[in-house]
This record gives sequence, structure tokens and C-alpha cells, in this order.
Amino acid sequence: MLYFGKHVYGQSDDFPDIDLPETIENSQIRMITPENGQILQKQEQEITYVNLMSWISNEKQNFYLFVFSNHSQHQFDCV
Repeated sequence: MLYFGKHVYGQSDDFPDIDLPETIENSQIRMITPENGQILQKQEQEITYVNLMSWISNEKQNFYLFVFSNHSQHQFDCV
């Protein structure tokens, strides 16, 4: 299972306002709040949690993935 943080705080950088498929490459996908992500990471060592951020301008779009697992340990970032 792969968890994505869904940030909805009523701000311009709320993200993601997207629909993801239920599975990607045989991994189940779940959108959860960052608060629930912290709770799950404390309960389960095998959880993979992705914090997804973006910066979009007229010239380009940047997406950043911050990946955590093993009880909230930061694993790697992707651009």
C-alpha cells in the first residue's frame, strides 16, 4: 500500500486536488491527511508515505515527492 498526503487547509498551495487510480503497478494507492499519515507511520513500520508538493508557474511545473517509511524516517526525495 502506498499512502499520499492530501493537504487541504484552504490555502492556495492545497494539494493534490486530483483523483488517483486505486492501484499503480500492483500497489494500492490511498489518499490520507498528513495527520493520519503520522499516526499510521507510528503504528506500522512497513508503511510508505509520500508527501507530494508542486510549484506551478506560466513557464514550468515542478513536482516534488518526499518519501517516508520505517516509522517516519525520511528515505529520499524526487523531482
